[in-house]
Amino acid sequence: MSTKKRGRGRPTVYTGNVAKHIASLVKKFNGVQAREILNAGPKTELAKQRNLKLVPKALNISLPTIYKLAEKAGVKLERGRPAEKAVASKPKKSARKTSQKKSTTKAAA
Repeated sequence: MSTKKRGRGRPTVYTGNVAKHIASLVKKFNGVQAREILNAGPKTELAKQRNLKLVPKALNISLPTIYKLAEKAGVKLERGRPAEKAVASKPKKSARKTSQKKSTTKAAA
C-alpha cells in the first residue's frame, strides 16, 4: 500500500485563487504597491483595492514571494524604474512647493 508523500520542505502557502489575485495586483500596479495593498489593514483605503473575499486580513507577505508568484503566473516583470511615460502621468510634488515658497518670500519683502 503506497501513500502519496508530500515533497520535502515547507508547503506553499499562497495557492489557487489567492496566488492568481496576487499576480493580478502585480500586473495592475507593481510589486511594491501590491505589497502595500496586501499588507494594509482591513479598514484602510489600500485594502479596498484588493478582493476582501479572497484576502480579508493583511497577509504580511514579502516582496520576493510576491515576485515569485507573479513570475509563476506569467507576469512579465521589468527591472529598474518605470518608463518616463508612466512617471509623467503623476503630478510633480516639487512644483507646488516652489510656488508656496515664492509667495512667502514676496510677502516678507
